[in-house]
Amino acid sequence: MIALLQVLEPIHMKPNTIIFTELDDVNEVIFIEEGFYDVGYEVNKKVQFKVRHPQKTVIGAFEACFNRRSLFIYKTHKDCSGFSVRKRNWHALET
Repeated sequence: MIALLQVLEPIHMKPNTIIFTELDDVNEVIFIEEGFYDVGYEVNKKVQFKVRHPQKTVIGAFEACFNRRSLFIYKTHKDCSGFSVRKRNWHALET
């Protein structure tokens, strides 16, 4: 059994960085500690961002748990920093 603190990896993303796009395989769970990111979608080749999430949120946990592809586009709005856990380690934490 592994502990969460053993598998956390620090991350830092600059503004306007695409984290995941629609139908991407989600290979990591991202814990945003600082910064803001936008969530949106694409219709007719036009990208719309409708929701801005603050710090202290998680991206990709549902997709990693249930082996799903991303349904939305995630993009940083400001500098974002936090931690990530790779999908294989995330599954090892579940057991």
